[in-house]
Amino acid sequence: MTAITRRTTAALVAAGAALALSACVGHGPGNDGDEDLAPGGEPRVTETGEGGAGQDQADMVTLEEGWMAATLETTSAAYGTLSNGSDEPVTITAATSSVASEVQLHEMAPEGEDGMQVAEDGFTLPAGGEVVLEPGAEHLMMLGLIQPLEPGAEATIELTTADGRTTSVTVVAQDVPANQGGRADGDDDDTQAGED
Repeated sequence: MTAITRRTTAALVAAGAALALSACVGHGPGNDGDEDLAPGGEPRVTETGEGGAGQDQADMVTLEEGWMAATLETTSAAYGTLSNGSDEPVTITAATSSVASEVQLHEMAPEGEDGMQVAEDGFTLPAGGEVVLEPGAEHLMMLGLIQPLEPGAEATIELTTADGRTTSVTVVAQDVPANQGGRADGDDDDTQAGED
């Protein structure tokens, strides 16, 4: 091979490599050219902060110090502090548990009416805020318990948010007086559980 031929071959190889490299940079998967490059040719960076659009609402909800009233009857209630770790309001719209046939979201009845009522609009947790579930206020009413709740027993409650996602929280049964959210033997009514 002559010196001219070697130089020509080397030039062709170098040109081919340059073309291949530009194809990888400019036209890779999902890249139609320069649309993913910022001004100046640098790769464009898209940021999603904590609690942003890329974050499921349910993932940002936690229950702190969750507990439920121990009981030998078929009804109990769960309490604790629901916290929202996102920068947008999150609404809890429903709840279920394997230890109860039904879990209802309860709130205080309007002024002038006695007792509690189903929270038709759910529990709305403000951005970065919390909602305290406690006797006499918002709480999770557990109906149709499949077995007695002995002190120390644990139950998982699945919460559903307005975007249709779910998250699971755990509550522990505590033996408490009826006027503090517990139940006297035979009591099945909300108003007998210290919740009116």
